[in-house]
Amino acid sequence: MQDSILPKDAHLPSPAPINLPTFTTPDMQVPSLAPHHLARPEMNLSPEFAPDRLLPDLQHPDLTVQMQDRPAELDPSALHVMHLDLTYQQLNQKTYPEVFMDQSGTNTTRSRHMDLLMRGLDAEEH
Repeated sequence: MQDSILPKDAHLPSPAPINLPTFTTPDMQVPSLAPHHLARPEMNLSPEFAPDRLLPDLQHPDLTVQMQDRPAELDPSALHVMHLDLTYQQLNQKTYPEVFMDQSGTNTTRSRHMDLLMRGLDAEEH
């Protein structure tokens, strides 16, 4: 009867695929014991509350710091290298509003960002 109700070119939906289990049965085997007796010297036993000699002493760390140089100081040639940069030379003659509103094709995020950084460094070092 169902064939007569459906049109001739209708297709019956295929049955849904079966979702097979993705697990296996647990492994209930117990591994064998070590081949030697636990009281023999093969085992390296240490006292319960003795510190682990592999870890650093975190209770009383050595906090002395010795700096030969001052790593936060700017290299003396850094400003000279920055002044030789093409971006600096391109933006040196302009003020920041001119750089921001420049329509000649050099108005990029990099030029605006570097202009602020380089002017700030120049002002800080002079």
